[in-house]
Amino acid sequence: MNFLNKIHIEKIILLLSSLAFLSLFLFSGPESLPNQTLTKPQKTFLSRVKLNNENYYKVSIPTSLMPGDSIFYKRTEEDSFSSFQILSTYYVRGVNLKIFCEGKVYTGELRKSFSIDTDWKSSREPVILKTSKGNENIITAEIDSITGVASVLPSGDISEIIQDDMVWSIYQRTLTQDNHFSIKDRAKWTETKTDENASNYDLFTPPIIYIHEGKLSTRIPSKEDIKEDIEPFGLEMLSSVKTPYPLLLVGWVGEVPYFQLKEGDSGASGGRILRNRVVPQTKYKRALDPKPGQPKLVPCDSNDTDAWFIIQNFEVLQYKNAKTGGVKPVGIATVQDFISKRPPFKINSLNTDAPAGDYQFNFLVKLPGLPNENFSFSSINIGKTFTFSGRDYEISQIDLDLRKVLITKKDPRVADDITRTFSF
Repeated sequence: MNFLNKIHIEKIILLLSSLAFLSLFLFSGPESLPNQTLTKPQKTFLSRVKLNNENYYKVSIPTSLMPGDSIFYKRTEEDSFSSFQILSTYYVRGVNLKIFCEGKVYTGELRKSFSIDTDWKSSREPVILKTSKGNENIITAEIDSITGVASVLPSGDISEIIQDDMVWSIYQRTLTQDNHFSIKDRAKWTETKTDENASNYDLFTPPIIYIHEGKLSTRIPSKEDIKEDIEPFGLEMLSSVKTPYPLLLVGWVGEVPYFQLKEGDSGASGGRILRNRVVPQTKYKRALDPKPGQPKLVPCDSNDTDAWFIIQNFEVLQYKNAKTGGVKPVGIATVQDFISKRPPFKINSLNTDAPAGDYQFNFLVKLPGLPNENFSFSSINIGKTFTFSGRDYEISQIDLDLRKVLITKKDPRVADDITRTFSF
C-alpha cells in the first residue's frame, strides 16, 4: 500500500511540474524576451520628425533596432504589451554609428544621411563612415546590424500612443555576427571531465571570474608569446626628390623637334647639354659610347629592348603672354617613355625644367655593429634589390598617388620576410 501511494505522489509531482512549465511558456509575453531594455515611462522616448516625406520617429537613445524589428509599449496600469513593426530606419549625417558587417565592426561618424528598409540585403548603395583609419565605404547589403541613434518608420499611425504614462520596450541586439547561435548550438550542461580552467560548470559550481585589463573573464589569461626581432629593420628614408625629365625641347626645324639631353651624375659629359634631332614616330635609345660632338640619342628598331622613348606627335602653337601681350610660337611634343611605362605626357618649349613625375629616393642603412651605408633608387626601379651584409632589401612597391614606398627585407636567419612602408 505504501508503495502504491509513493507511485501516486511521484505522478502528482510530475504533473504539477509539467503544468507549471506549460503555464510559464504560454503566458510569458514580451516582458520575458532576452536582451530587452525597458525605458522609464516617458513621452520623449519617441519624437516625430519628417524625413523622406514620411512621419518617422526619432528614438532618444542609441539602439540596435533594424527594419523588421518591433517596439513594444503599454500604459503603466496595463499588464501586457502591444507592439508595432519597424518598416525603415533613418540615420542622419554626423551621427556616431557602430556597424557590424560580415564579421567586422566599423565605428565612426556618418558622412552622408541614409535609410534602409526590410529589403536592405539586396541594396548595393554605399554607406560612408569616417573612422579613425579614414573613410570606409560599406555596402548596405553586407550590413548585419547598426547601433546608434536612429529614426524609425512605424508600420502604422502611432501618434495617439505617444503619451506621458507609456512604458516602452525594445529588443536589443547585443551579439555580433560571429556570436549568433541557435538553441541547438548552446552549450549543454555536462560533467566536467578535466581540471582545466574552462567556462562550463556543474549545476551548483560557483563560477570563478577574473578581471584582466579591465575585462571580466572565466579563464586565466594566457601569457602572450612575444617574438623579438633579431635586429631592427635597419632602413631610414633621408629624402625624396621629384626629378625633372632629362629631355628638354629647345627648338625645331619644320616638323622635326630638337631636344637637349641633360646628363645626371654619370659624368659622361661633365654636365654639358647636347642637342639631338628626334624624328617623330621613331623609337630612340641612348648611344652606348658616343664620340665627342656626336648625338647621344640614336634611332633604334621597334623591337629593341633598350628603347627609351618615342615622340608620338609634335605641333607648333601660338602662345600669347598674358602679361606682355606678345605672341610667340611654342613647340609641344607628346612623349611615350618605355622605361617608366607611364602614360604619354607632353613637353613644351617654354618649360626649361619639365617634371618627369619620377622621384629619387635616398635611404640610409643603419644596423647595430655595422657601418652605415647610403643607397638611392628611382620610382621606376620597382623590383630592384640592394644587398647589405647578407641582407637583401627589395623595392616591392611604389605608389606615387598615395606617396608610399614598400620595402621587403630578406634575412637568411629569419624564415619570413619583413616589410616596412615609408611615406614621402
